[in-house]
Amino acid sequence: MPVLALDPEVKGQKDGVMFGNFIHLKGYRLKGNPLKTKKLLSYFDCLVECIADIRCMSANVNMTADNNGRFDCEHLDFDKYEYGQNLTKVLKVNHYALPNLFNIDLLPIILLLYPSLPSDCAAITSQNKQYSNGIYRIKPSPPPSFYVYCDIVTTNGGWTIIQRRLDGSVDFNRGWADYKRGFGDKNGEYWLGLDRIHAMTSLGKLRLRVDLEDFEGNTRYAEYDSFSVADEANKYRVSIDNYTGNVADSLTNPKNSINGMAFSTKDRDNDRSLYNHCASLYTGGWWFNACHDSNLNGLYLRGKNSQFAKGVVWSDWKGHSYSLKRSEMKIKPKV
Repeated sequence: MPVLALDPEVKGQKDGVMFGNFIHLKGYRLKGNPLKTKKLLSYFDCLVECIADIRCMSANVNMTADNNGRFDCEHLDFDKYEYGQNLTKVLKVNHYALPNLFNIDLLPIILLLYPSLPSDCAAITSQNKQYSNGIYRIKPSPPPSFYVYCDIVTTNGGWTIIQRRLDGSVDFNRGWADYKRGFGDKNGEYWLGLDRIHAMTSLGKLRLRVDLEDFEGNTRYAEYDSFSVADEANKYRVSIDNYTGNVADSLTNPKNSINGMAFSTKDRDNDRSLYNHCASLYTGGWWFNACHDSNLNGLYLRGKNSQFAKGVVWSDWKGHSYSLKRSEMKIKPKV
């Protein structure tokens, strides 16, 4: 890992956007799929636009202008604090990241930029009842901070959304690494990431709410008064209990309860089936038993279909051959 230092020149104001210091890594690029790529008139513009986009956590800039005098800018929705192993030396490319909130040497800058980051969406709701649904930066412990979508409206608000399906725009048939890290667009379909879900559920007792909608416009919900996810060493095993709601329970019903199940993906078979690799057969990462009565990360098949149990499934409501239009999994602390 290269030695990091604050770049005193990377601060100021432009077009009404105020921003503080970035960490400047000269000659390094953070590899990964960018949030967006643009050609801009200066590296300064790249950083200004990063600050203006709440999803942007860091940026790569090619410091050599093209024939039109523009610089290649990559905005990233991840940073070197989580993915420092992806930093690579690249001549005339610079990486810029916001300060690590837990770097004691940068404490004066950190306090200036982030006087108090909430630990979850419930803390945001308690700070200001006038906030609306949207993307916010939170900092559970341990670090680092990250962005989430907060539901401020449903049942007194304070819900941190950890999973959302609504239009089939994001591929959920992914491997272990993606489910560990998280993927998607927090304004649309996304999976927060198992490491982040574990970090949040390790802070204290949490509730889980699942909101569902079919293609006929009917909505249902299920709530569980106890929810936690173990760490990777324990295969992100889920603990869930105490159901209430207005839809039949497909998560903890006796036949294929997810309670106590390890997480499985198409490249990691941790289910209890003696005959099938459930994640490979039915698609999507999930807490498969042997195999499932629910899989909210299945294929987006748009209602009734002939692909048995491969869709966005809540079988105790619509059966295994119906793929739901919308699902949201969200968590908040127990009162």
